Amino acid sequence: MCYLLRRSVHTEFYTFHTKGLFMSKIKSWCHANAMLVISLLAAIVTAFFVPPDRDYLGYYDLKTLACLFCVLAVVGALRDLHIFSALSQRMVHTFSTVRGVCTALVVITMFGSMLLTNDTALLTFLPLGWFVLSSTGQEKHTALLFILQNCAANLCGMITPFGNPQNLYLFSYYDLSAKMFFSAMLPPFILSTVLILLCCLVFPKEQLSVPEAQVTVDSRRAIIYGGLFCLAVAMVLRLVPYILGLAVIVLALWLLDRHALKTVDWGLLATFAAFSPFPATLPGWKLFGYCSPAFCPTEPF
Repeated sequence: MCYLLRRSVHTEFYTFHTKGLFMSKIKSWCHANAMLVISLLAAIVTAFFVPPDRDYLGYYDLKTLACLFCVLAVVGALRDLHIFSALSQRMVHTFSTVRGVCTALVVITMFGSMLLTNDTALLTFLPLGWFVLSSTGQEKHTALLFILQNCAANLCGMITPFGNPQNLYLFSYYDLSAKMFFSAMLPPFILSTVLILLCCLVFPKEQLSVPEAQVTVDSRRAIIYGGLFCLAVAMVLRLVPYILGLAVIVLALWLLDRHALKTVDWGLLATFAAFSPFPATLPGWKLFGYCSPAFCPTEPF
């Protein structure tokens, strides 16, 4: 009897512990993928008020998803080639003070966000900033440097359609011309750039010795990946059919760097896919009285 009782208690404890671990993993995953969870909830709410039908397939902007995938994949290949580290170290080594090095890192992040998307620029250049400061005993400047790099990536990346995924979505969904897009984004971009560079003056002019790291770049692959990146940009600007560009980039990376395809931010792609039906069905909410005309426009501008 005591044996059966102990076994029952152990079984219940194991079941409770397993459920606790499972719920803990779910909470951790939701916390790490907050935007994806919000997008999925938005899709569920949309499906509740506007029941799914065959028109739903038209709500998914395949061109935007294909362009975003290609940019992320090519950037991943360039990162695997260590080309960003080599270019950044060369620029950083040109300066000899804390202010010069930190300003260079902020500027690198700024230009990187214009070409690589803000998330990718931060993933690429934040570790470089930490490496430079920690290896030279200047960790005390890490917080300010990271803040300015984040500001540079998110505020200065707005100047290009592929600077952040939201820009790419809006540029494609509303079929904006390049002239219209750049004329709208140029004033806030200039203001943001000036303010960020002024904030860089806070860093002291202490002399700094920047360590060199051995980075070998395959020049042949660098040229190929550079061409693929230009192709991805041409897809965004509608100079090349996105299906053709997607096929070329996937085939090239499948042969040269499959790791880049595996490490694409699939969560970001899923977030945009899940969010796509939400804005597309907002006008339909007016039929149920859940949305005012001010928040459910039928025209983008």
